Amino acid sequence: EPLPPGRRDNLWQPVPGDPGAHGRFDAEAREDSLQYRLTTQRGAVLAGLAAVAALAWALAPRRGLRRS
Repeated sequence: EPLPPGRRDNLWQPVPGDPGAHGRFDAEAREDSLQYRLTTQRGAVLAGLAAVAALAWALAPRRGLRRS
């Protein structure tokens, strides 16, 4: 994508003003992400997975444990 004519750059000195953290991808940006939630809530995620695993183990049919 070509740059607009007369655009200032910061090669030799800072550009005046604060441009912020915005750009052409603002429309695609999201406030939250699944990866962020899983990373920041790691303890709760691991506890939930452990609970699901324990429930699956408890409900699994037992074969071969008893002899007739």
